Order: sequence, then structure tokens, then C-alpha cells
Amino acid sequence: MSDGPARRRNPGKSPWGGARPFSIKTKLGALVVISVLITTGLSMIAVRTETELRFITVFSMIATLLITQFVAHSLTAPLDDMNAVARSISHGDYTRRVRENRRDELGDLAQTINAMADELEAQDRQRKELVANVSHELRTPIAGLRAVLE
Repeated sequence: MSDGPARRRNPGKSPWGGARPFSIKTKLGALVVISVLITTGLSMIAVRTETELRFITVFSMIATLLITQFVAHSLTAPLDDMNAVARSISHGDYTRRVRENRRDELGDLAQTINAMADELEAQDRQRKELVANVSHELRTPIAGLRAVLE
């Protein structure tokens, strides 16, 4: 399993040259660009309409903060879900899975967590089967020896 989740999802070469169009870096870069464009646009409107610059500054700060809140929530909500699933996996509940509906680094992390849960579940099942087989194999000779002694 040396291939990462991104390679499993897209076995061919990325047409983006290693950068994904929906990566977290791209989203944060777009956030900065949009914030600058909002501030610049509102400043230009303030200059042309002779509106006080402090009103435009406050309005652009509010708009930028709202957009930042939206982006931050879209990035942290999946992390909360992944944290809850990872915690339940660490307590032995291998039935929970993370939704893999994203095409960024968080989607790759979701695939990795799900693969880890599958492997841990298989190892746990094999361990239980081994313990059951060993205990059965040990009980049989002991029962035979006990019968001979009686």
C-alpha cells in the first residue's frame, strides 16, 4: 500500500502539474484574492461616490470576515467529523467511516482514515480467530490428558 490516496483516486498524471484545483492552498489563496478585490472595489466606490472611507473600510472588513468564516467552517467541519471517527476507531469501533465527498487534502485524509479502519478491523478479526483457534487446540489435548488420568 505504498500508493497514497491521491494516486488511488487518479492513477494518471495530474493535468494540474501537481497542484489541485480544489486544494486547501487554492481555497486560501482565493480567499485572500477575493478579500483584496472586495476591499479595492469598495475603496474605488468610496472615492467615486465621495463616501467616507471609514464606512467603506468597516463594510469591507465585515464582508471579508464573513467570507473568511464561511471558508474556515468549510475547512474545519470535516476535521471535526474525522476526529470523532478516529476517536471511535481508537476505542475499537471499526464500523464508523468518514465521508469521502471532497476533492482536496481532506478527501485524501478521509480515504486514509477509512483504509486504516478497514485494515484494523481485519487485523482485529484475525487476532480473535487466532485466539479462538489456539484456545480450542489447547483445550483438546488437556481434555484428552484429563480423560487418561481419570
